[in-house]
Amino acid sequence: MQPVVAIGARNVGAEGGTGVSTYAATLREALQHNGAQVGIAGGMDWQRAPHALRNKFLQFVLALKAHQKFTFSQSEYSWNVSDFFRKIQVHFSTFNRITAVSSEYTPNIIHWSYPFPAYWENIPNIYTVHDLIPLLHPDLTGIQSERMQRILKQCMQRATAIVTVSEAVRQDIAVCFPEYIHKVVVLGQAVSLPFGNAKISAFHEGKEHFLYFGSIEKRKNIYRLIQAHGRSGTHCPLLLIGNDGFGAREELAAIAMHPKPDLVRHIPWCSKEHLLTLIQNARAVLFPSLAEGFGLPIVESMALGTPVMTSNGHATQEVAGNAALLVDPYNVSEMADAISLLDQSACLRQELTSAGLMRAQDFSMEHYMSRIASLYKRL
Repeated sequence: MQPVVAIGARNVGAEGGTGVSTYAATLREALQHNGAQVGIAGGMDWQRAPHALRNKFLQFVLALKAHQKFTFSQSEYSWNVSDFFRKIQVHFSTFNRITAVSSEYTPNIIHWSYPFPAYWENIPNIYTVHDLIPLLHPDLTGIQSERMQRILKQCMQRATAIVTVSEAVRQDIAVCFPEYIHKVVVLGQAVSLPFGNAKISAFHEGKEHFLYFGSIEKRKNIYRLIQAHGRSGTHCPLLLIGNDGFGAREELAAIAMHPKPDLVRHIPWCSKEHLLTLIQNARAVLFPSLAEGFGLPIVESMALGTPVMTSNGHATQEVAGNAALLVDPYNVSEMADAISLLDQSACLRQELTSAGLMRAQDFSMEHYMSRIASLYKRL
């Protein structure tokens, strides 16, 4: 009999979705390939004007409930409660406890794609912890460190298993939550890209641009990246693709101090197909993040045959292996030298491309499916 799995996730499939929503979509794909019946629990944030006074009051009243009951939709194969994710966050802020959920149609397993402050009664609960950045680097994120620590502790208490995406994060959990390390399993992530549909356009086909893609925020090190690009002496433009996040204005302020500001272009959003083309046609992808749990752009770029520069240490080095040019993300001069080297050395770019394609195979969907199947059999 096929297991029924609910994935706790928000805004899966929405345009411009977050890394967590991408993770949930890939998890769903892997589970379906493994033969499970899979639905999304939580769904979209439908309520309009959530910050209006009337809506805030209504949201608060509805969030007083210690229990939320999902309605199951057979046609969409999903479990939904209106504004579920806002309600559970308000409930936690008010009562300092995570919310119990249930449904008349109960899955065999709930796999929360993020440590949301909720648990499903009477079935195994799996939580994916992507990183502990709010606890270890609170200056790099707008997430409240103490609040996140309390949520994580309660989720881990309820968890049947705690999934994480890298050995680096597993070690962080061992330090911060040693009492729950026996529940932790490293599954990594998979690259799931529509290779067959990716169109190589004539735009930038000469590989005349450097590329960063991801959110524009402090922990992504955008300010130093722009500085390094300016110091490198390259004439290739730097494209920054991503929505504004924590500290974006301050990070992008570096453009005004670039020796050639016109060489730096910020594009808040582009289609997935266009992004794939830009990655494939980039001279290199530059990803000198200050803190990551995994660093999916590293693997996506490698899978598409594009050289990568990324940060040494922790998860980014673990994921990149020996297939990327590693730099100290706090050292602008070192980053500038690396960009210059990537700019001038076709031989280096070819070496990194070959190594990256091989490294990306370690993050194939097939490997990911096997690791997931092994975990679920043990539950």
